[in-house]
Amino acid sequence: LVEAAARHPGDASWREVADTMRGWDGRMEADSRPAALAFATFRALGERAIGARLGNRPFARALSRRMAAIHRLVLERPAAWVPAADGDWDGLLLAAWRAGSGQVAEKLGPERERWTWGAMNRVAVLHPLAGAFRPLGALLSPPEVESGGSSTTPNVLGITSSGAFEGPSMRFIADMADPDNTRLVNFMGQSGHPASPHYGDQFDPWRKVETRRLPF
Repeated sequence: LVEAAARHPGDASWREVADTMRGWDGRMEADSRPAALAFATFRALGERAIGARLGNRPFARALSRRMAAIHRLVLERPAAWVPAADGDWDGLLLAAWRAGSGQVAEKLGPERERWTWGAMNRVAVLHPLAGAFRPLGALLSPPEVESGGSSTTPNVLGITSSGAFEGPSMRFIADMADPDNTRLVNFMGQSGHPASPHYGDQFDPWRKVETRRLPF
């Protein structure tokens, strides 16, 4: 996006893109606005290029959201995949930016200070029993929180194409040079009993990608 914006220095729309994305380090941090817009633009590009071309074919929606396919298109920029209305790849990128920005605004509202990746990437996990009887959610389910990470980063936390949430059930680091410095964190905690202080005491460090020392 920033490279494309540099080719259109006099265009106000491209200046907005450059001002927003310039300097972003590519990290999907919860408080990052560029991360939210980059993800939305990437998704909109897939829908615009792949989705429009495949039409109503089976798996068209799933393929239009496949990150590896979108990434390959962005790298190779095949002219045949550009919708006629967009003209060229720069036109496609700008159209995807506008569509993505619109989707973010629709989800988070028009106030841009609220446009963060965490606001879009919320951890919402429902305990199976709470799924059967909603009032149990307050006792059994973790709180809904904003999170960083995505499905394509080392911190795999994100919303799948079906709307489900996926993330690691455990993070484990084995220090072979110092076994007593082995690190571990579970999703929620070590106990399965809601009354235990260890039922949810690891949820916050799990969300923050922190680990706890687990001496050998």
